[in-house]
Amino acid sequence: DNVWIGTDVGGIPDVVIDGDGRMIGRTNFLTVIRSGDLAHDTMRIDEQQLRQFGDSAVVVARARGSGRYRGTHFDFDERSTDVWIVRGGRWVCVLTQLTRIAPPASGSARSR
Repeated sequence: DNVWIGTDVGGIPDVVIDGDGRMIGRTNFLTVIRSGDLAHDTMRIDEQQLRQFGDSAVVVARARGSGRYRGTHFDFDERSTDVWIVRGGRWVCVLTQLTRIAPPASGSARSR
């Protein structure tokens, strides 16, 4: 559950699509993590759902936490969709799509 805490690079997919819709390739993403420009201090993953289709699978989850990007603190609450395939006999993540979860509007049923 604690992928990408600090500068851990385990589980990094081939492509990440961030909450702003930008596509980030694995090499570029690893460079940012290894340099220390991006580090997650905390990450909690829950609400996981897994659907397997033979040698591929889709995992949807909610991730919440905090970190730093180039020294600037950030907090996040997002939905992630990960696509996994079997490659060389191992499960590998090939795509992660991140979508920010907006805070509930004041006065909405969700905020009560």
